[in-house]
Amino acid sequence: MFVDRYTVRMTGEVIPHGANRNGYPVRSRYEERKKNRGGRSDASRWAAEFLASGKSQNEVQQLATQAKQAVKTKESEIKPFRKDVSDKQMAQSLARVNLKAGVQGAKQQLQNAQRELRAKRKLLLPREEELQRLRKVSYYWNKMNRAAGTSQSTTRTRGGGSASQIANTAPTWDRPTVEDRTLSLDISALIQTSDGNSKLIAFAGTDYGVRTMSETVPQTLNEIRAHLNRYALLSGKLT
Repeated sequence: MFVDRYTVRMTGEVIPHGANRNGYPVRSRYEERKKNRGGRSDASRWAAEFLASGKSQNEVQQLATQAKQAVKTKESEIKPFRKDVSDKQMAQSLARVNLKAGVQGAKQQLQNAQRELRAKRKLLLPREEELQRLRKVSYYWNKMNRAAGTSQSTTRTRGGGSASQIANTAPTWDRPTVEDRTLSLDISALIQTSDGNSKLIAFAGTDYGVRTMSETVPQTLNEIRAHLNRYALLSGKLT
């Protein structure tokens, strides 16, 4: 039913798969999850996470303290590596200035500076990644620690029970059209049975810009792996 130039409202019952419909209707588990959540706040969701963990409040508090200390230790450890990279970046910039000014030996100086900078970045990168991982762990346990104090009231509000869990959505080649959150989509069966020809999987991301409103570029799994390998090679993870 037409409403206005921006809105079309569909009315009536969904036609099921069968003689009157070639294909399956799209089932949205995303909407089911929204209803199942019942408008719970972020705090109540973390309270449910705490209850599901089976840990006591003291255990969670101890884990949060340990995670926070691990972050501080790693931040102290990483400082000299960051300084080394910063110094080598400065040396590289100076070498470029000398090269443009025509200073004798500046080209070799720039090549040496670039080589030294790559070596320092290779040492820094795994430490930065480890710090990022530790920060995620600390964030998780801090959220759990804050939620631990409200877990009892959350339990009373729900009558001691928890919201029913909705299974992940698993599309099939026969029924590929589904709708759900990205974290709740299970495409492992599609990947395992993909033949790269008639059964081909493509991933797409949307890039929003100014002149062009949006542009979506699909890529196959092999193409994405090629990009990841290229990144790993340029970042020094592969030799």
